[in-house]
Amino acid sequence: MLPPIPPIFFSERGAGGEQKIKVAYIGRISEDKGVDGLIPALEEIGKNIAELDVRIYGYHNANDESARRLHERALSSEYISYAPEPRAASEQSDAYMAKLLHETDILVFPYRELSGETVDVPLLLLEAIASGCVVISTPVGDIPRIINDDRLILTEENDLMKIIKYLINDVNLVEKRQELTENMKKMPVSQPEAGERLIEILQENVGRSRNLQHAG
Repeated sequence: MLPPIPPIFFSERGAGGEQKIKVAYIGRISEDKGVDGLIPALEEIGKNIAELDVRIYGYHNANDESARRLHERALSSEYISYAPEPRAASEQSDAYMAKLLHETDILVFPYRELSGETVDVPLLLLEAIASGCVVISTPVGDIPRIINDDRLILTEENDLMKIIKYLINDVNLVEKRQELTENMKKMPVSQPEAGERLIEILQENVGRSRNLQHAG
């Protein structure tokens, strides 16, 4: 039930050799994505952990006042490398997104909510795991089932600084990447309720269509 991931995301990561670990957010700059809380958290870790390269790749709606304020704050940050994007991540080419993800070690998903009818997981998260990123996320949708590690879930008690320190001090990132990939592969098999939900949706649509016919 998980959406297909283009093969380009599964290509081998570069040999690296750079000293700094890249931590990034990729996505829309808005409060509903949790970026208002993410920016100060990223600034804190960028200020206090010298071995990190902290980045935001974000698209914002210039007509949205709150999004514009977040955009300007990210631009002015001393500790975040902010790359404003001309379009949303979903509108970028697979090659471009794969390049960003292959350059990223840790990707943060601070989302407050998701919308999904079967498996509630953003496609970008699956692409990130396929690309070898270690994912940190809030406990929304089905994301915790893929991550399957409470120490990578953002909560009030488990903040971003604490998780980053855990990752860079106590974890082999290569092994964690492999673990996440295996969890992702298991999702379609271990989630029969996703298929059941799809059947329910189809039945609801059929029933709705019949009601409309009777009403006509």
